[in-house]
Amino acid sequence: MKIIATAATTVIVAYLLWRFSGDSGLFEILKNINPVIVVLAFFLYILNLVAKTLRFRFVLRNKISLKKLLSIVSIHSFWNNILPFRSGEITYLYMVNEEKNISNGENVTSLVLARVFDLLIVLTFFLISGFFIFRQNPSFLASTPLTFIVSILISGVVILWGIVFYRHELSRFFSGLSFKNSFLNKFSRIMAETFLALEQIKNFKRLAILATLSLFVWVLDTLFVLVILLSAGFDFSLIEAAFIGVFPALASLIPINLIGNFGAFEGTVAGGLVLLSVSIEDAFNLSFILHIQIILFSFLFFVWAFWYRNFFGKRTFDYQAKTHTEFYSNLNNPEEDFRNNNLADFVLNFLRKGNLLDIGAGLGLLVSKALQKNIEVKGIEPDKKLVDLSEKFFGKLDINQVSIEQYDSQKRFDNIIMIDVLECLEDYKKNLIKAISLLNKEGRLILVVPALPSLYGSRDKMMGYFRRFSKKELSRELEDLGLKIIKVRYWNMLGVLPYWILYKVLKRESHFESIRGGKNKKGIFFKVLNFWFKYIENKINLGFGLSLIFVVEKSDQTM
Repeated sequence: MKIIATAATTVIVAYLLWRFSGDSGLFEILKNINPVIVVLAFFLYILNLVAKTLRFRFVLRNKISLKKLLSIVSIHSFWNNILPFRSGEITYLYMVNEEKNISNGENVTSLVLARVFDLLIVLTFFLISGFFIFRQNPSFLASTPLTFIVSILISGVVILWGIVFYRHELSRFFSGLSFKNSFLNKFSRIMAETFLALEQIKNFKRLAILATLSLFVWVLDTLFVLVILLSAGFDFSLIEAAFIGVFPALASLIPINLIGNFGAFEGTVAGGLVLLSVSIEDAFNLSFILHIQIILFSFLFFVWAFWYRNFFGKRTFDYQAKTHTEFYSNLNNPEEDFRNNNLADFVLNFLRKGNLLDIGAGLGLLVSKALQKNIEVKGIEPDKKLVDLSEKFFGKLDINQVSIEQYDSQKRFDNIIMIDVLECLEDYKKNLIKAISLLNKEGRLILVVPALPSLYGSRDKMMGYFRRFSKKELSRELEDLGLKIIKVRYWNMLGVLPYWILYKVLKRESHFESIRGGKNKKGIFFKVLNFWFKYIENKINLGFGLSLIFVVEKSDQTM
């Protein structure tokens, strides 16, 4: 109930922000956003993540590989953008703790030092930028908040120096503590290790390097903010961008329990923009656009990071499989394949009343699910190994080992489903016409095909696929056959970017979907993606994806 209430509150706040900011003004800004500059912002975001990773790696004395640590920082950054009051910091400690060569003290110290230097540099940026922007306003420069910030900055430097200088005494103090409570004992032990880990920055050279890396992080962050604002058509100076860039950091410290920190972010950042004489409406619009792009960019790297940690990092699956048959033979259970399982559930929703033919039945997952819904169903599958495996998993199903070309039946069907079939057929039009001929009058054909021809790459060639399909061209071909299009939509948005990187850029030959298998069902990556397909992809048409789903019917004009 708490999660539902939080999500509902977030939606309400987001809606109020939308209405308050003025949707016409927001749409106008969005319409005029320069996509080239947004790409530049994304590049700066990548550099910022790399800079944060290098800083953590420096403090951890290079004990974690750059790629692995980048994946940790990417996940950590996403959760910090989603969870309130910096509670996403826990994810960093949890993931680094999985590395056996990193002590608890080193783990905590790396995060604490990063945040201390972040605070010192943010306050410095605020003071310097504020001075140059408002130097003509003596009352502002002499205001209580600025005096307070200067005091915090000086106090922070003094406290940091004192902790480093007295680290051994503080470590001994916590080591000497003893409690009846096991949690308190563990906490005191971690604190003792943390103070000892500060040993590494007693050296002025290492301290200077850490400060330089932290400065680099925030310079990139400032450039990122500047470019995002520039993409929206607002030309701020670098000093003004540095001033505005402080406010997102302040927003994350406001303990409002909303998903994505909506409301606190917009209100805080808009306040900084208003100080620069931006109208309230434009200030809220800009803060909303900045917030959405930060969340979007961090989400993309969150997906990549989970992919890397579960696909490349662990390498728990067979890279040698070159065909679906080889891959599927290693599955524990087809029902634990989150992609095919959720896709089968989705397409079965489009059936009209009557019987069903599954062409390219594979392991029989869809046939089995149809039977559970009391649907009269038959399957055909040309691969004998897959037919044998279907019996192993689901018992004896009505699946004939025959290809669509060879299938000869007097029986007609009210529904035919072809999932991932057309791309495997050299003359797909001939076989499509054959499938249509097996339909009853007003029978329904459901097709699932790989989308986006521009993604055709190394994996498609490895699998023997002849093509990927264009939504526009396949729609025209189906209409030319006299079919009535009921529904067309994309599916599997999350797979597009990883697929492009793996098979267009890196040109790998591998079954990336091996992470779908049952052996990974207990992993967080599996659970997150299963949730995504079940509750997002199957409920919302996101406008693009790796697959295209067509639902068509025979008509009087059908060939």
